[in-house]
Amino acid sequence: MPLYTEMTIEAAPNAQERQRLPAEMRGAKLMPVGPALSHVYTTDTLTLDVADIVQLQVLLVAYQIHPATIAELAALGPVGGANAKRWTIEGPLVSIPGDPGGGVNCTMALEVATSMTATPGAWRPYEAGRYRLRSVKARVTITRPSTSFQFRVARFTLLASRLSAPQRSRRVVAGVVDAVPSGMSRVVVRDFRVEAGATLLIEDNAYLKII
Repeated sequence: MPLYTEMTIEAAPNAQERQRLPAEMRGAKLMPVGPALSHVYTTDTLTLDVADIVQLQVLLVAYQIHPATIAELAALGPVGGANAKRWTIEGPLVSIPGDPGGGVNCTMALEVATSMTATPGAWRPYEAGRYRLRSVKARVTITRPSTSFQFRVARFTLLASRLSAPQRSRRVVAGVVDAVPSGMSRVVVRDFRVEAGATLLIEDNAYLKII
């Protein structure tokens, strides 16, 4: 089961309200509960039959509910004006002194834990890309500036997809310096080649797998 701390489930909107919402917003959502300002959601562990190189994706749909009042937002000036353009419905994109709510927002940190065994290892910041693993789980940590800030998590999903043959790299062309970063992996076809005048760097703890 997924695990979450300092959060509770908000029931889905009624049928009439759902008609006005985009599909991803129509279901139940996670919301903060209590005085805590740090909130963590961890997915189930995804385990492959055998270790492989996968395209790892974390899908997150979440939004902030800023404490600014209608009067405070109206004081920013007309809609479309230079000052109001700094704001979205969720809060400020660029802050200046005197902004409602102190000009701050909630923050989010996405992390994954991977392993070559059935038990995921240590947490590290998530980067989209290819990983060599057998098991993996993901977590998001949301931190609020104060209890007056709210948020909703509508979706948090982890996908690990093996690459089909047409997606696998075939060559590094002349004049290109390419690299497989540390902790990442790349799957290539059997006739993969590094052309004359090209460079392929495989950093420590990185993998090049030929299939």
